[in-house]
Amino acid sequence: MPHSGGAIRGVVESTGVKLACHYKSPCNSVTLPKGTKVMLEAVPDRGYEPGGWSGKACAKTAKTQPCELKMEGNEVVGASFVSADVVTITLNGSFGEVVATSPDIGTFTCTIDQSPCHPPIGVGQTAKFSVPADPSYQFAGWGKDCANFGLKSYCVLTIKEPTNITATFRAT
Repeated sequence: MPHSGGAIRGVVESTGVKLACHYKSPCNSVTLPKGTKVMLEAVPDRGYEPGGWSGKACAKTAKTQPCELKMEGNEVVGASFVSADVVTITLNGSFGEVVATSPDIGTFTCTIDQSPCHPPIGVGQTAKFSVPADPSYQFAGWGKDCANFGLKSYCVLTIKEPTNITATFRAT
């Protein structure tokens, strides 16, 4: 059974029957004859990466590799997934916050005391990063992958690779 963030897909070698288990719609058991070979793959959702295999049959398999097993009895297999931290937001100064919005994640707020933050935005997703108006601080500009937006109160990016965003604030 996969943990939040992905799915396990597999193929039964002798029959070509496909298996699929996702944490939102888990499959609890599959009955296969002894000696049957099965190839399982950990397939992460956007914004996640494989965290590793569990269960006697797959525990020694590298986290990014498919698990090949031969049914010798009851086998329990699990896959975990971890946040890929594709986007990193760093806030500079004593005040301020950045709000990330995307149809995929809704709204994610990063405050100065949480910095650096990693909103769950994956490769291929578009997000808007904005600085809410606040009389207690002045926005001094974007940096790194949002540098082209200068002093605008927002930055819009389509994530294509690991992305680093800085926002600098000054007290008013």
